[in-house]
Amino acid sequence: MLNRIIHWASLTFVVSTIALLAWTRVEAISDASNPRWPELLLLCITVGTLPFALAKVVREGDFKTRRNWALLIGLCVVLVGLVFVLTK
Repeated sequence: MLNRIIHWASLTFVVSTIALLAWTRVEAISDASNPRWPELLLLCITVGTLPFALAKVVREGDFKTRRNWALLIGLCVVLVGLVFVLTK
């Protein structure tokens, strides 16, 4: 049962992330401080299902997959830090 939950939640993570990227790519950015409801919904779904996707990678992934996820998370942390530092 837990394997099915992790599988479907990680699949939901992938679909919602792709939909969020497609939505923000298509929409013109009019006011970045106030996201519209579809963006907010997709963002909440993506953030909510991220732990399940990470759990699937840890349970079923090999060393290279885990390394790539760790590099991706590290890159995201560095980019968020740079944006925070450079916008002040």
